[in-house]
Amino acid sequence: MVMQDLSSTDDYVATQLLRMQTDFTAAREFMQRQATTRANRYDLRVKPTVFAPGDHVYYFYPRRRSGIKDKWSRWYTGPYQVIEQLSPVLYKIQKNPRSQPKIVYVDKLKRVVGEVVPERPVQVPSGFEPADPPIDLESVDSSFQLGNRPKRRIVKPVRFR
Repeated sequence: MVMQDLSSTDDYVATQLLRMQTDFTAAREFMQRQATTRANRYDLRVKPTVFAPGDHVYYFYPRRRSGIKDKWSRWYTGPYQVIEQLSPVLYKIQKNPRSQPKIVYVDKLKRVVGEVVPERPVQVPSGFEPADPPIDLESVDSSFQLGNRPKRRIVKPVRFR
């Protein structure tokens, strides 16, 4: 831009305003082109996933807990059952018949492979009798008592012998 002889501050402000508007318009057009290019490249790698009602899925639910490393964290909960497909990317899932259904995005779902295993162990009813009778501790060999447990053998490193 060629420097003009600006006689007043109003001329300077008007020139700066015009320059800012043209720069902003050029930046907006460039960002729009970049967003379109990125979206097209992303769509090349995407594999569409479809879940039928009744399929079992895991739900991605990341949680940060203090004292637990990310490596040992459980990132998925479930299994959930797909109730219905609301749109190409939204699904209604439900953990069990008594739980509240959730509406989730398809990218947060992962198909359950193999047999469906419940997340928590099944609670035993109060009147349930076990198949095996309880063990009579008096009939167990008396040499195996908690106090007579063998001690751990401690071997010092060679440099300390």
